[in-house]
Amino acid sequence: MALSFPKAVALISLAFDPNTQEVVITLKGETGTPYEVRLHPGIVSGIAVGLFGLGRAFAPPDGTKYFQGQVLQLTGSRKAVGPAGQPILDLELEGGMRFPVTFPVEAIEVLKNELTQLQEMTKPKPKATTGKLH
Repeated sequence: MALSFPKAVALISLAFDPNTQEVVITLKGETGTPYEVRLHPGIVSGIAVGLFGLGRAFAPPDGTKYFQGQVLQLTGSRKAVGPAGQPILDLELEGGMRFPVTFPVEAIEVLKNELTQLQEMTKPKPKATTGKLH
């Protein structure tokens, strides 16, 4: 019989505990109570790859007006070049998490276009005029 944890509704933090040599995931349960899950570092990559694979099953389709999920705040980024010369954008997320992403050269233009469209979406809309002339 497997031990069952409360359903997690938010990720609070991810950390590596050097004293115990464990990865510590702090989650918030449905009642708002936080709890920890401790993992041996050897299984983290398998869990990460599995979760990325599952993401396709519930990812919102393009054009979705409302995203239902926990959004992470970008707090910084660095550009870098990988060992094979690939361009890397190392995104720093809230809580100090890092997410290094590599882009094939042709994907950089796609990313630029998406960021431009995102920027346009966030610009304040001009106020409508009443049509009266003074």
